[in-house]
Amino acid sequence: MNLDTTRRILAILIGFAIPISTALTNILCPLAILLLIIEGQYKQQFKFLRVHPVAMFALLFVGFMLLGLLYTPVPFTEAGLILDKYREFLYIPIFILFFRDPISRKLGLYAFISAMLLTLVVSYLMAFTGWEIGKGSAQNPEAPYIFKNYITQSLLLALVAYFIAVQAWQERRWILPRVIAVLLIIYNIMFLSEGRTGYLVLFCLILLFCYQTYRLRGAIIGSIFLVFLTVLVYQSSEVLKDRIDNMSEGVQAYKQTETDTSIKMRLEFYENSLNLLTEKPIFGHGTGSFSYEYQKLAQDKEINPTKNPHNEYLMIGVQWGVIGIALFIALLYIMWLKATMMAQGLIVTIAVGCLFNSFWLDSTEGHLFAYLIGIFYGGIKLTNTKKSIIEMKSYLKSFVLILIFGILSIATVRVFMAPPVTIDSQLAKIMMKIINEQSTPKDSAISLGVKGNSFPVETKFEAQIKTDKGIVTDHKSLTTNTVVNISSQIKVAPYHIDRAAHIIIVTSYQAPDAKQAVFFQRYGNAVWESLDITKLKPAESYDKLPETIDLSIYKGPLVVGKFKVYIAYVLTENQRLIVNTRPIEFFVE
Repeated sequence: MNLDTTRRILAILIGFAIPISTALTNILCPLAILLLIIEGQYKQQFKFLRVHPVAMFALLFVGFMLLGLLYTPVPFTEAGLILDKYREFLYIPIFILFFRDPISRKLGLYAFISAMLLTLVVSYLMAFTGWEIGKGSAQNPEAPYIFKNYITQSLLLALVAYFIAVQAWQERRWILPRVIAVLLIIYNIMFLSEGRTGYLVLFCLILLFCYQTYRLRGAIIGSIFLVFLTVLVYQSSEVLKDRIDNMSEGVQAYKQTETDTSIKMRLEFYENSLNLLTEKPIFGHGTGSFSYEYQKLAQDKEINPTKNPHNEYLMIGVQWGVIGIALFIALLYIMWLKATMMAQGLIVTIAVGCLFNSFWLDSTEGHLFAYLIGIFYGGIKLTNTKKSIIEMKSYLKSFVLILIFGILSIATVRVFMAPPVTIDSQLAKIMMKIINEQSTPKDSAISLGVKGNSFPVETKFEAQIKTDKGIVTDHKSLTTNTVVNISSQIKVAPYHIDRAAHIIIVTSYQAPDAKQAVFFQRYGNAVWESLDITKLKPAESYDKLPETIDLSIYKGPLVVGKFKVYIAYVLTENQRLIVNTRPIEFFVE
């Protein structure tokens, strides 16, 4: 047996190993790559890859990841660990080289399908017998997850159901056993699996298959079928119903509850990751920087840290910016231009699945995506070198257009969709307590966090009230016919200087015959409105706080009553509120 044959056998075995065993996959892949290196023929291999658009864009993406090592804030060892997790993008051109012959491509695909059919059989065996033979038994004996977790198993089963359906459509043989296999997979996903990503990907693949087979008519029929299927399964499957209801409740309760649900945490990850992306939108924070940057943000905002935002686009964007996202999308776009029917299903699976998971960061999904790309694109027809260069230029134009669109999208988020200046509801309650406090706190200025922790700060708030007769030293009594000019000088704590912040001004007013005070806030160009304490608006904003701020608060006549003016600033990077606990207090007679 020569090296080429041995390498082909190993490549086929990898397809069976990926859904079954990560350890076996990590043994077979390096062995197959080693044999490819020993075979030599480097000139022919390089010539083949140079004109292969999918391989070239995968290598471009890997090259940009390497470039991210030059500006990453983490040590090279830590960045290297993340780079190693994304090695599957480097595997794409290698698997393309593995599957240049049609027999290897066919057997490689059947190896993957066989592994998933084995998973399906054992899953039903576990479900019907109750035997604890799968991974799901450790936490839930009724959950028939065999070799991988429920997210991975449901995703891979959905993809296999699509492949089998396409084979039945194209080959027109073994129709009955293939239809039975597809129905068994659909039932397994809908009634035995908790993987919401599997539900979504399966529905998208059903719709894609209907469109591929009967175009617009198929898409319409498929949409109607999916509506009926959704209603039927939702009413029949307790597993799916619970997962969908939990998702709906989690979205509705986002930022309205202190309980950390999986949906709440994911939405929190998305929001904060998007904020990190907008901080360095073009090149990102650098390779391996996500965990480091999110950890800093989590400490400042006192939220749950994470190493994974559960969204591949955000994971890529935080590390490599809009350029990284554009390279990833351009790779999918070029794959679509060269896609067969099955390859289109793979692209839809990647594009949709990566919206809710960082699949390329995961070993099984990343290896499988690279493996199947090799199978579907190892045999595409390539033009000669001159035509390939012209074709590559058109692909680069597409990449530039995607990049421009991405930059404009991020700019839109930053300028037009930026969240209003708000403070956490718990922090709002603490601030209201300070405002309503009868006794004067010992510290004139304190820093408040969203978890209620507070400590004194060196910031000084020095208030001043002027009238046409000069500075008023006794603030206890003013008259309605007096025009006053209320201001404050803020001497910013040294460790807050040059940090971005919003100035907040809140006024408490109590009429002589009123039992309770009402509150107002000032924002923008001296505009006053009733206060919603959870939606504070800035009176002024600073990209960098100066050492001293001369703040004009109000100028004009006043009505009869009791006034208290509170001044604070919110550090935008961590939502800490530095508030003057000794307000400007005066009476108007």
